Amino acid sequence: MVRRRVAALVVAGGLLAGCGGQDTSTEGTQMMQERTVEAFESSDPSVASLARSDETRPRPIATPFTDRWFVIQLEARHRLQVVAVTREGEPRGVVLSGHPERWAEVVEDVTVSDEETAAQVADAYSAALRPTTGGARLLDSLDDLDLPSGAADQAQELQREHGADVSDRSVTAVDGGWRTQRWSTEDRDLVRHVLTVATDGTVEDERTVVEQDLPLPIPL
Repeated sequence: MVRRRVAALVVAGGLLAGCGGQDTSTEGTQMMQERTVEAFESSDPSVASLARSDETRPRPIATPFTDRWFVIQLEARHRLQVVAVTREGEPRGVVLSGHPERWAEVVEDVTVSDEETAAQVADAYSAALRPTTGGARLLDSLDDLDLPSGAADQAQELQREHGADVSDRSVTAVDGGWRTQRWSTEDRDLVRHVLTVATDGTVEDERTVVEQDLPLPIPL
């Protein structure tokens, strides 16, 4: 079993590090946008339009376990979409948001043989497949909740009951792969995700609502 602290799952292009050899510069992020437009121009013009828009903020998601694909979050004022696009050759794109079964394409040539790679896959999967509605947010710790000052007692109770688990990034070997957990808020609920990462990079997500109706801002 190995314990490790994971940095933010989704990072701006200028801060991206170690993402399958991806360019960390603004120019690299622009290249990703351009390939996204090309990949979806014919197959899904609405995604191409989102990628092309000046109002869209592209945020690469770290995928150091693959050199074949980059994964990028396209965020505009009223829309968020996560896509994967091939890095070389004829651009090919896959919409990941709402389609966990398509993750298998991103990891089609990936082999997960150690805890570190399993954690990287779990991070990327969690960021790419989180819901795009309901104010979904990934948590590194319960401090990320930013509960209002009037909920101090509830915040302390949450820390006592779940604080250590939310911060836990342990990876355990299991039959056929690795197991770890990630936490999120969705529709004002606190959710635990027990992720089983197979040796081929595919992921099973066992989702459990742990606490309901937290005093968080109403999701838009």
